[in-house]
Amino acid sequence: MALVAACGGDATGPGTEPPFDFSFADPAGDTVSATASSVPKGIDLLQVSGTVGPDEVRLVLEFAEPVVAWSAGAANSLDGFVDFDLDENPGTGIRDVSTETGSGAFDLGADFYLDLRDDSGRLWLVDVAERRFSRVKATFSGTQVEVTIPRSELVARNDADNRFRMGVLVTAVGRPVTDVAPNASHYVVAPGT
Repeated sequence: MALVAACGGDATGPGTEPPFDFSFADPAGDTVSATASSVPKGIDLLQVSGTVGPDEVRLVLEFAEPVVAWSAGAANSLDGFVDFDLDENPGTGIRDVSTETGSGAFDLGADFYLDLRDDSGRLWLVDVAERRFSRVKATFSGTQVEVTIPRSELVARNDADNRFRMGVLVTAVGRPVTDVAPNASHYVVAPGT
């Protein structure tokens, strides 16, 4: 049986190796509050979940209220990043985006990041070392955003153990960061731990 361990978040998951599921909770109401009526309400991330399969990684972000694609230009249009540290080494890749904003510290060396700003309904997955950009499928449906990343696009050098660390930073149009998940440290997605 696989168990997905988390540093800084709750996690569960069945399986022995791909495919296996993962799920992490983020506290409700832990957003940066708006201080002016002209500032859009903060987007509140509640759950990060998905499946690591042999051919793809499915990532689902669940929010407290409906979100729409960034390209819609609405107050609830999603912006932000998902950082992936595939070799679990904070000394490789780039410093995670949470340290750059001062909003938290995932302690990741991001090998890849997913830009949550859509481009015609797709998101950009960025391979930091290769400076390669790949468009991946994203579906916005009410309070959920589902992203499908082909495993062929998410390849880490010297990493074949199906483990990775991740952190999520979200915001809305016209706002600085509204939520980070987890609030401290990072999530660890892994089979058999």
